[in-house]
Amino acid sequence: MAGPLRIAFPGAFYYITARGNECQAIFKSRREPEGFLESLETAT
Repeated sequence: MAGPLRIAFPGAFYYITARGNECQAIFKSRREPEGFLESLETAT
């Protein structure tokens, strides 16, 4: 089920979570989260 619509405006902050299946790790190295954050920055 989809969540409620978000209110978007310039400079807004959003809380983002990422979870693996059955509590598995989603990043295999310490550098992978940095790459993920860089891709988020590029996309916004």
